[in-house]
Amino acid sequence: NPTTACFAYWREHLGDLPLHKITPELVATHRDRLHGADCRGHGHQSVKPRSPATVRNYMIELSRLFTLAVRELRVMEHNPVARVTKPPASRPIVRFLSDAERTALLAACKASDSPDLYPFVLFALTTGARKGEVAALEWARVDLARRWAIFGTTKNGDARGVPLTEAVCAVLAKRPRTGPLVFPSDITAAWHGAIARAGIVDFRFHDLRHSCASTLVQNGANLAEVATLLGHRGLAMTLRYAHVGNAGTLRLVDRVMGDVA
Repeated sequence: NPTTACFAYWREHLGDLPLHKITPELVATHRDRLHGADCRGHGHQSVKPRSPATVRNYMIELSRLFTLAVRELRVMEHNPVARVTKPPASRPIVRFLSDAERTALLAACKASDSPDLYPFVLFALTTGARKGEVAALEWARVDLARRWAIFGTTKNGDARGVPLTEAVCAVLAKRPRTGPLVFPSDITAAWHGAIARAGIVDFRFHDLRHSCASTLVQNGANLAEVATLLGHRGLAMTLRYAHVGNAGTLRLVDRVMGDVA
């Protein structure tokens, strides 16, 4: 867990120090030490340099602890992290499938030796669900008659329900129920094989989530509807899709501004 790694670092390097010795200068020193240092990212097998965005997250989590110490516990007068410049936030990467790429990917998934890959990818692509949410989905939380599925635990900590397409329900109805999980097998290797066969480059599994959102916006969904489906707590994350052409917005402009000339 990335947050666990963050707290482990601060506990190791600052945990034995008296609070008055944790100064902005010390925090800045650790900021510079963290930046570019080798680390093993969450779920990654290889070591890579720690990014500015990760260092920023480390500092944000530390700042939350000191904010608690100042405002609630009242054991400090000032938050030392607040006086240190954080690395800039990373720009969100929004990569989504073209129509041709989507067709090629689904065909490659159907041709895969893994019987789980196509249902898993189709489910993720049409619901905008995260990979971990789909992998943890239980049959008890799937209602094929109502075409609805519920994720009991999401990244935000809230339960979330999503509608299922008729195609997804038809695929799920044919799946054997050998245990509590809808998708009991790991599809990671099969996924990379399908991406390669489809000839799709620079595309992660998480980008299926972006593809779902972008397709919805292109076909008239407003950002509030997309935010609800994806489980965003606010519109800030959903605004990354605001630039995508929206049929609903086009109709609005035509209706309101069409006579202006």
